[in-house]
Amino acid sequence: MNIFFTAPYSGKKDYQKYYDLIISYIKNTGATVSSPELDKNFPLPSQSPHYQKIKEGILASDAAIMEISKECFQLGHEATIATQNKKHVLCLSQFENFGDKINNRYFHGAKYSELNLEEIIIDFIDSLRHHQFDQRFNFFLSQKQLHTLDQNATKNNQTKSDFLRSLIDNH
Repeated sequence: MNIFFTAPYSGKKDYQKYYDLIISYIKNTGATVSSPELDKNFPLPSQSPHYQKIKEGILASDAAIMEISKECFQLGHEATIATQNKKHVLCLSQFENFGDKINNRYFHGAKYSELNLEEIIIDFIDSLRHHQFDQRFNFFLSQKQLHTLDQNATKNNQTKSDFLRSLIDNH
């Protein structure tokens, strides 16, 4: 499993210790971490390729974890990119749980301290492993069934596959 980690560059002075802890805890789960924090050649935020590299990292990952104690408009945008691409995102803050404010099945938030940070990360990655789609199942539908599926998925603003998975998960 590949986890993309990012955090605001402007928060490095105050939060670098936590950025390092988060990366360490992700690695301890056996997941691979990709992050601007680990790439010495990663473009600085003031350089034009920075944003593109962040976007590529998110899209290439299975999920993203963001440390957002130092709130940043760009990280909010990056979280949106991830959720729109059906990547689960865990946003960590020492001050509030943004998951209480944002209702999206791919967005997860947590308020953390040094005491519970590792547990939060382990629980998030374990839940991802539970939801990884590694089994394929094909079946046939009648034209009427397919039409009904399409209507219900559209009404719920979901793909047909996501709608079917939600029916199974909620049964």
